[in-house]
Amino acid sequence: PTHIVATLEGAAPVTAASGSVKMSTLLLMSVSSLLESVLCSRHDTTAPERFEDLNSSLSKGYGSLMEMLRSNCALVVENAALLLQMTVSHRPQVSALVRDAALSSATLLRHFYSGVFSPSEGQRFLSRYLVTLWMSGPA
Repeated sequence: PTHIVATLEGAAPVTAASGSVKMSTLLLMSVSSLLESVLCSRHDTTAPERFEDLNSSLSKGYGSLMEMLRSNCALVVENAALLLQMTVSHRPQVSALVRDAALSSATLLRHFYSGVFSPSEGQRFLSRYLVTLWMSGPA
């Protein structure tokens, strides 16, 4: 299980035009969709011990989820939001760390702006959801 989460943390890097190293969007879509289906939408079919292993690994690597929120791919951002929500609800101690990361990286401000001014209704909804998740604290 930790190999899947480790993929989010830096496998298959691609060098961007700016010289920074980024992960392939196709790989991010695949891995995030797999994790989302195992941990969120098909949670009832996942063995409890496997769920805890994946959830533990994902909560330790929450920074990868925060980086996924910067993706241009809507599916990656949506999956990252669902995985963050699941992580925060099952591991309340991670909630403060995620909130601090969102504030310090200006991700919260970016999504607040998108939640108000984005021309896309879906983007506004997702950004408002993320701002609510970060500002409300653990459930």
